[in-house]
Parts: sequence; C-alpha cells; structure tokens
Amino acid sequence: RFDYFSGKAAVVVLGKQELHLLSVALGYAQLGPDDTLAEILNAPDRDELLKWLRLRSLIHHDSKLNFTLVNAGLPGEWTFSQALTFAYEVESVLSGSNYAAFLENRKQDQSRWHAKLRGWKRLNFIANAYTQMAYCNEQGKLDFKAAGPIDSQPAGLMPWYRVPNRLTSQLNVVFADDAHFADSVYAGFHPLGGLSALQLSTPTGTIAVTP
Repeated sequence: RFDYFSGKAAVVVLGKQELHLLSVALGYAQLGPDDTLAEILNAPDRDELLKWLRLRSLIHHDSKLNFTLVNAGLPGEWTFSQALTFAYEVESVLSGSNYAAFLENRKQDQSRWHAKLRGWKRLNFIANAYTQMAYCNEQGKLDFKAAGPIDSQPAGLMPWYRVPNRLTSQLNVVFADDAHFADSVYAGFHPLGGLSALQLSTPTGTIAVTP
C-alpha cells in the first residue's frame, strides 16, 4: 500500500512473491506456513491493490543512471532489446483479460530458452527467468532448486550473471539476492539482500550498499 500511494516515486518490479500473491488471490496457489500475505488478501481494498500489482513491470531500465532493475535475473542469450520485448509479452498478459489463465498455468516446466517456444511454456520461462532465476549451467539451463553461496554448488552450476558470453554484459544490473550468493564483487552486477539500499552514482558507478 505504501508503494501504491507513492505513485511514480516508487519503481516496483514483479518477483516470485508477487506472482504467488496473485495466484493465491485467485485460488491457484495456497498460502505457505511462512507467508505473510493474509493482510493484503483480507484488506477491503485488496482488488484495487492486486490490480495495481499485476500492472507492474518485470524489468525497469534507467537510461540516465544506466542501471537496470529486475527481481531475479536475465538469461545470457537475450540481448537488452529482447529482454524488454520478452518481458512485455508477460506484462501484456498480466495486464489483460487473460491474466487468470496465465496464473492458472504457472509452472517450472521450462528450464531452457528456445526462440521457438510458444504458449504457456514460453511465458513461463520468461516469467521464471525474471522472478526465480538464480543458478544455471554454462549453457544457461536454469536450476530451480540451487541456492546458497557460490562455492557450495555442484560442479557446473554458476550464478546467472557469471554465464560466459552474456549478451547484456554492458548493463549494470540490480537484483534481489534471494539465493544468498554471497558474491558482491562481480563487475556490473549488484545482488541486494533483504532491507538493503544501493546508492547509484554516475559517471563513475560508485556503489555503497547499506544493510
């Protein structure tokens, strides 16, 4: 509600928990034991808040500061232009009359990107990349279970932003460190833990993270 009433002063991108909330509200998912969503679901203005939420973006780029904000990650095989276009595919569905069908068909059923993907598998991969992506192999195949520090994973897995030959390596990307990478020194990528702030400065790009 604070973000809602903040208007344009608050830039919000969708993440896993936001999609989960929307699914629970429609009866397509159940509240977990650690969920703290009941206050929103029981609020008298819940429908207004949930509509505002599903109209949020999956990616935000500030061209003046040259920083890009996502919740989880960006597949290495996407260009920046493709990242914006593919995000818009999901955003268009969520903001349209067919949003309930998308939420009903949400799955982790596609771990690799292919340009020929169609239908729910295509939309699910795009949404999962933006909201759940953490570890993947060198070819970009997503691992939905891996989490924790980068030196604790099986051989062959790496944080999504360390995949070689990334097509968006020129971007400064800020994202939520839900996987707890414990990796804050990789140039151009800024994983933020809970209740963190990132000071953005140009042209030097000096960063100060405040827990």
